[in-house]
Order: sequence, then structure tokens, then C-alpha cells
Amino acid sequence: MARQPFSTEADYESDPVWFPLEQVARLSRLSARMPAFHPGEFMYAGRMFNARKRLDIYLYKHGDTRRYLNLDAAGHAYEFRGPVPGREDDITSGGRYRRHRSLMEGIWRLDLWMFDQHPPLFRSFPPEEWPSDDMAI
Repeated sequence: MARQPFSTEADYESDPVWFPLEQVARLSRLSARMPAFHPGEFMYAGRMFNARKRLDIYLYKHGDTRRYLNLDAAGHAYEFRGPVPGREDDITSGGRYRRHRSLMEGIWRLDLWMFDQHPPLFRSFPPEEWPSDDMAI
């Protein structure tokens, strides 16, 4: 798979799409290998798209770490690689993205480990307040 950055266009007007984040969050809570998180810890930031690739990337910002998890509909994670050269001031440009090698790489960049350091980063929606997985979104 080619991992070259590609250009996107921005869409900040579309309705939020939560399904990719909900699925990845559920997977994180079921896996011993991933740091657990809940979709309620995130805000929807928008959609970036590449029409030629027929690809939508949904941007989710963690409320406490302020880091982004960028996912496509299939749950693949993407890394923001900066503005498109020559379009730095164009608000319709979504910037350049590249697919992470793995979902875990994208999740690692959320810096969720900061909740386990001493002293820990304050977590506004801690795990003990999450609904059980059978009731979770």
C-alpha cells in the first residue's frame, strides 16, 4: 500500500458521522493491546474528502488530550501531514493526509497514556463513568 500523502478538501457543514469512532472505541475497550477510550470523550471536528480516491476522513478531537483521531468509514486511521502547498490560506483545502500503518499507530497518537502518568492528566469522562459495553453507543 502506498503511503504517500494526498490532498483533501474540507467539509465542515456535514452532519457528524459517529459510526467509525464508535466501532474503534468499542474495539479499544475489548482489546487488551489498546488503550481503552469512549466516543463520549471526543468532539466531531469535520470531514475531509478526496473525490478521486472516493475517501472520506472523519476528524474526532479528544476533549482532554486535544489530539485528533482521523478515521475513514472502515476504521482506518490517518495522519494529518500539513497544508497543501500553495493552498495554505484556502479554507476549502482540507490539507494532506496519509494512512497510518496500523490503527494502533493512530490511537497511540491520542496520547491516552497521559492519563496513567503521575500525576495523571485529568480525564473529564473517566472509565468508571462509561456505560457498560452492552449499553454503549
